[in-house]
Amino acid sequence: MTSNAVRAVCFDASVLVALRTSEPYSSQVKGWCANEPGAYTTPFCFYEALNIFKSKWKYRGQLTEAEYAQCCRSLVAWFGGITRRGFVKDPELTSYDALAWVTNVVSSTQLDFSDAYQVYSVKHGYFSPLSGDSCTVLATTDKNLAVAARSLGILAIDLTCEAVPS
Repeated sequence: MTSNAVRAVCFDASVLVALRTSEPYSSQVKGWCANEPGAYTTPFCFYEALNIFKSKWKYRGQLTEAEYAQCCRSLVAWFGGITRRGFVKDPELTSYDALAWVTNVVSSTQLDFSDAYQVYSVKHGYFSPLSGDSCTVLATTDKNLAVAARSLGILAIDLTCEAVPS
């Protein structure tokens, strides 16, 4: 990839959380994500991140109520912005073809259904026709997700430990 290429970057839930809370890898995630104008996420990841915020607040005591509310408001505002720009156009996730593809991925990898649907969205979604220097990147902090996505032909990066594709 060249440094001038504009690419779509799909942030998974772990990245959305790292951008808004204090995780051990938050600074490197924030540093890389700040320079990605084509960032988007899937509805799956949006809802998953909201659930993680809730868990950090209600069950783990890692966020105060005010911090929880701020994380949620920040994510909703960002997601609303990318939705209005047309960046969130998932393929039909309940179709027979989608379910068959996802079921096959779940049975052949270490991924759960939620992660498999996320990979399906990147591989078959709105930005899937992009190629070469502009191909979509799946950004995650989940090593297993990055490895599985790459095995399925997706450019993926684990922002906690891998060099960023340039």
